[in-house]
Amino acid sequence: MDTSILKEIGLTDSEIKVYLALLELGSSTTGPIVEKSGVASSKIYEVLEKLMQKGLASFVIASGTKHFEAASPRRVEDYIREKQRRLAEQAEQIKKIIPELELKMTIAEKSETIVFKGINGAQTAFEDILLTLGKNDEFVVLGFSDTDELFQQFLLKFHQRRSRLGISFRGVFGDNLKEMALAIGKLPRSQIKLFPSQHKNPIAILVYADKTIFSLPTDRLWIQVKNLRLADSFRTRFEELWNQHMHVYNGFDAVMSKFATMLDGYKVGEEYYVIGATYGKHKKELQPWFIEYHKKRVQRGIGAKLLYVPHDYSGITYQFLQADPSMVLSELKPLSSEFSAPMQINLYKNNRVLFFLFGNELSCFEIESKELYANFKRYFDALWGQETRVLRGLDAVQGIFEEILKAGSVDFIGAKGYFIDERSHYVDDWEKRAVARGLVMRNLVDTTVRGHRVTSFSFAQTRYTLPQEFSNLSVFWIYGKKVVIANWINKKDPLVFVIENEVLHNVYHQQFELLWNSEIIVKRRPNIKK
Repeated sequence: MDTSILKEIGLTDSEIKVYLALLELGSSTTGPIVEKSGVASSKIYEVLEKLMQKGLASFVIASGTKHFEAASPRRVEDYIREKQRRLAEQAEQIKKIIPELELKMTIAEKSETIVFKGINGAQTAFEDILLTLGKNDEFVVLGFSDTDELFQQFLLKFHQRRSRLGISFRGVFGDNLKEMALAIGKLPRSQIKLFPSQHKNPIAILVYADKTIFSLPTDRLWIQVKNLRLADSFRTRFEELWNQHMHVYNGFDAVMSKFATMLDGYKVGEEYYVIGATYGKHKKELQPWFIEYHKKRVQRGIGAKLLYVPHDYSGITYQFLQADPSMVLSELKPLSSEFSAPMQINLYKNNRVLFFLFGNELSCFEIESKELYANFKRYFDALWGQETRVLRGLDAVQGIFEEILKAGSVDFIGAKGYFIDERSHYVDDWEKRAVARGLVMRNLVDTTVRGHRVTSFSFAQTRYTLPQEFSNLSVFWIYGKKVVIANWINKKDPLVFVIENEVLHNVYHQQFELLWNSEIIVKRRPNIKK
């Protein structure tokens, strides 16, 4: 007999075997059912109970013993009708909550990120464009201005294939790549525009379908993000740049003169926003200039929020501390290192967007556009408000030390003091500022840390109640509304997870309090030979 239909309507293999055995046995105790069905005796009552719940079996008690019986095969039809009725009810219930589920999907659309490396990685990344798009579809590119000869040859061959497949293309290139850009522009279904560039900007943005590729050809790195909202955001940005007249400024004096005018029109309490704050190759020139600039900004009561490139953190922090010692009008958060590049985007009042290109020579171009500003502001807000960040390196940890000062207190679980050992000079200055600000620190560590500097700060309270086995894992930092988990497998290049979530922070804080108030030291259980 083909019993596959019984499985399709929701019966398990064991339930089918027991039901068929009951049909043949009639009223029976469990022993014959086990023998007939082949189902293990340890599982037989569980299977019989499920069959009874589905209305396909029942039992009677005779002489104090349960005898089980199969329901009529016609009951299978009743079971199917009951499932259909329940499915109809569930469909109605789902219909009511679908709008709410769709809203959640809109609010928190998931992203998929893939990193490709090397020229083979480029071939894989660009091949996906041809596989994703069909005839008459289009993809756009913004920002190519620095590629080597090998990659230019690759691009020309790629665009020849793309053109033959009937896929359209529009791209904005730096005029230092004029020869290559014009060659691409002569191909069918191709349009290009050049912008003045005495710089070399190594990053380009490719947008197609629901995907965005951040291309760094000179570093042989391509980062593909699958996210429709992000792709639409950059597509809108491209259209604005494609259709708008741009004001271009080249050279240190011209760029800094333009930058200085950005505070015009601001009132006390207002703020501006920066994506990708960096010095590029110009820290020596830019840092002293920015210290004076930010002093004027702070004096005027204007705020600034910066998403900074991690490797420039120490320099940017220094300039802000010089201008704004209490960091009242300055807020910093790190970007992922994969998106670091000598390009900075500033969002200013009156719908102005400035793109700063920190190549061998400073350049910037400005666009005044309400739509473009709003688009980038949404992008900034998404980056600024994300709850979880994955960072790495000592600069990232140094950034967290600065955040601790602003929070005013921190609880550590499992601290070993690796960062303090690696950057003792920085910690000397940090300790002075921590004392001046009245920082409160509590450490839960194991006894092997006793005597380390992390336990001897004047503002630190330390309890040695943590088992060493726990300390050898990750370090937990609990402060502000954040929980930070630092992995120190590589002491020179730690991996750091930053979670900014008040509910989760409160949970970890409660756990810390329980551990802090416990006097029990958990020791390793001795090995006992049997």
